[in-house]
This record gives sequence, C-alpha cells and structure tokens, in this order.
Amino acid sequence: MFKPQRKTVVGLISSASRRAIATAIALVLLNQPAWAAVYPVDMERKLNGLKIFDRISRLEVGNAAVLSLTNAGTAAAVCRVTFDSRIDQPRTSSRKIGPGETTTMHYSASRQINRLKIIINCKPL
Repeated sequence: MFKPQRKTVVGLISSASRRAIATAIALVLLNQPAWAAVYPVDMERKLNGLKIFDRISRLEVGNAAVLSLTNAGTAAAVCRVTFDSRIDQPRTSSRKIGPGETTTMHYSASRQINRLKIIINCKPL
C-alpha cells in the first residue's frame, strides 16, 4: 500500500532560512524587558516561632515586587516588612494576618532595582 509522504513546515524551509529565523527569535527573546527584571532578593526572616510563609514575585517592569505572606499557624500575627532596594529610602509596612489568611504587599522603586533586601519581622497577637 502506498503512503504519501507528508512534508512538514520545517522540511519546506531551507537551512539558511531556519538559521535566520532562529537568530531573529533569539534577538527578540534577548531584548525582552522580562530579562531586565531579574535581580537578587535577600530575605531576612524573624518569625518568632510563627508559621509564616513568604513568596516574592518580580514584576516585568523591573522596578517592582509583590510579597505574599501566608499565616499557616493557628494564632493571628502582625508582620512588619521592610523593603530596601539601596537606591531609595527603605519602606516599611505592617499587616495583621489571621490564621489561614494571606496578605500581599507591593513595592515599587523610582529607578531600576539591582538588588532588593526584604526584612520580615512577625510577632503573635
């Protein structure tokens, strides 16, 4: 039985064209602003025996971050968070977090962040 051979799109493109397309894709990916948003984050936690979990998200704009705090314990807590990017004055905010609750804090710097230090200090209520 005769089976017709199917040509894929890749088979229809010459090797020189494939190299040109791959180069163009690589240039586009390297110029994305998401690559600029990669900066180290140093976390310092003073949890005083509480079960507080943190998660940091860097936004693609390169000068902002979102911190989520989750209280996995059975007691309510108050958390004081300090964001220090070393290019602006450190910013501090406090949140009360009940058992099983999650809260978020947003930080935005006036310039491109190179490194961010976050100090989390939580105490039971």
